[in-house]
Amino acid sequence: MKNTTKFIATDAHIKLAFTRSGIGDVEQIKELSGGWFNRIYSACSCIDGKSYVIKFAPQKNAPVLTHERNIMKSEVECYSLVANQTDIKIPQVIFSDFTNTIVPTDYFIMEFVDGVRLDKAKLSKADRDSVDDKMAWILSEFHKVKRDGYGYDRVGLKNDFKSALTHMTSMLIKDCSAHNKSCRIGEKLLSYIEIFASELDDVPSVLVNFDLNSLNAFYNKNEKGEIDIAVIDLERFYFGDPIGDFVIQNISKPMKGKSIVSLYNKYATDKINCDKNADIRLQLLCAYLSAIMYTERFSRFVGIGKYFNPVYIMGTVAYKFLQIQSLSRLKKYAK
Repeated sequence: MKNTTKFIATDAHIKLAFTRSGIGDVEQIKELSGGWFNRIYSACSCIDGKSYVIKFAPQKNAPVLTHERNIMKSEVECYSLVANQTDIKIPQVIFSDFTNTIVPTDYFIMEFVDGVRLDKAKLSKADRDSVDDKMAWILSEFHKVKRDGYGYDRVGLKNDFKSALTHMTSMLIKDCSAHNKSCRIGEKLLSYIEIFASELDDVPSVLVNFDLNSLNAFYNKNEKGEIDIAVIDLERFYFGDPIGDFVIQNISKPMKGKSIVSLYNKYATDKINCDKNADIRLQLLCAYLSAIMYTERFSRFVGIGKYFNPVYIMGTVAYKFLQIQSLSRLKKYAK
């Protein structure tokens, strides 16, 4: 199976990038596994042994989705927003280069994050409770970052969330069409956005991570027993409805069944009410995530081998689950 977005970086590319950054020569270059969009490596400075991570975006001619174009530049800007306006622990971005001169694609270099990836951490019940509380706090911190417009800044912000979600969904439908595929979930979502347009009135515009999960969080526990969580991979973010950050938390539950909400409300200035309006907004965003997961399979994976790839298989199961769940709940609300 061939991946169509990952840039194939050589050691020469990596060494040139680190030299340009001012870090100097590096060794112990190692590709980090996981992900099917960017290519990521770790490397150690030959001067002081400090570890870094370098992340390469897909090249300009890669078949990425419309909302993914120039996504790395947006991600670096997001790291800056989070660093300056929140107390969330994130890696510092050391250097970024979008000129495509030294390396023929965008890239940035950041600190190496110590700790155990959360999905691999062995937690006691007490530690799990502390982690859940910390994750809720992290979401509340993300939502401190405000913006006047809605949607993805790199494709143009809209004046309200209904317009933004319509635009975001329409882009996916067009992306599917470019691959000669229909997008049923996208078409259905557009109809429900119109039906529930009034439910999207007065939705605030905050920074929504939209991908805070155990694969993008690193766990540490110090000698005093204090737990710390570092967050990486901010590329899926948008500006708009904070409900979006509850889509993958307790993923099978409606808003009133999501235990993280009560934890979140301890820290958030603007509390979340688990009422009908909140759940309708949740289901619209569940359907949107399903549409993303459905569409990106056509730009990420090529060849018969994809049907045996665990990432492709899990993505297929996940998008179908979200599609069935969200559309059935929206149908009930529409009656």
